Amino acid sequence: MADEDFNAAPCASALPHPSAAPGYGKRSAPDQQRSRPGDFVHLSRREASIAAYLDRLPEGADISVKTLAKVLPDYGQCALRTALRRLSEAGHLRRVTEHHRVTAAARSG
Repeated sequence: MADEDFNAAPCASALPHPSAAPGYGKRSAPDQQRSRPGDFVHLSRREASIAAYLDRLPEGADISVKTLAKVLPDYGQCALRTALRRLSEAGHLRRVTEHHRVTAAARSG
């Protein structure tokens, strides 16, 4: 059991991961360090596996729960939603919602 690789990504389809709409999707933090073996060993097996998969995705990849559930058939939407929340709580994932205001000039133009 001690020799298991907790950074191993879950089984995913051979197709490339879908991209999100422009302005959405995965974005690396500016001060993010390169991943190292053992980065996720303190997480549960499921969360470590999902974190390793997310870590390998390119910028702009769609990391919505629905898309991840399609690409990672071993996990359902509820399990993925819980795992993403726990990754966020552990500091491995920051989920941001941006709100854009539309000015009066932009509405009439």
